Amino acid sequence: MYIDEIHRRFSEYLIPFSSLPIRKGLLRLLGYVKSTSFYQLNLSCFKPKIVAFSDSDFAACRDDRVSMGGQIIFIGQAPIVWRTFKEKCISLSTMEAEFIALTEAAKEMTWFDRILGECCDRKIIEVIKEKPTLYVDNLAAIDFVKSPVENHRSRHIDVKLFFIRDLVYKELFELKYVKSKDNLSDIFTKAPTKHDLEKFVDVVFKKNVNDTVYS
Repeated sequence: MYIDEIHRRFSEYLIPFSSLPIRKGLLRLLGYVKSTSFYQLNLSCFKPKIVAFSDSDFAACRDDRVSMGGQIIFIGQAPIVWRTFKEKCISLSTMEAEFIALTEAAKEMTWFDRILGECCDRKIIEVIKEKPTLYVDNLAAIDFVKSPVENHRSRHIDVKLFFIRDLVYKELFELKYVKSKDNLSDIFTKAPTKHDLEKFVDVVFKKNVNDTVYS
């Protein structure tokens, strides 16, 4: 159903241009649909642990220098949210861009954590549910979240973003470092190569996310 919907929307856009160079885009779309028709999301039974990955591309937009953020969130082995977004303010450093991106991911994780509690018996959830984990590939951003110390490089950051410190302080979720090459959200912030895309699909659609490099 999802592939059908994406195919319909792209086809509606591309058909009027079928006689122009954009025709190549239509052919690529058809090739993509054919070569990925056997992939599927795994929504089987799982332990309800929320795992998320966050990344950013500092000053990615060449017009206004706004950074791009990306995230992917799993419940168990099922990817339930993945998106690329343009951050709402201009970051002055890579750390700040990463901090904004991981704050957005933390907001989504908090919401899904609440949904799990409302949809399932809370007593059962408290027994089997593990603490949500957010993976980030920037140590400076992680240190900034965990440390209350501010300096001239960070004191200008909007206070509304600091709610993530409260989440970490209350131990509502874990913030962990992951190498950039293993960060699943990296693909949402940069133009991926064929190898990057194949690696991403292999992990997300075929393997156990928690058993790859995240423990």
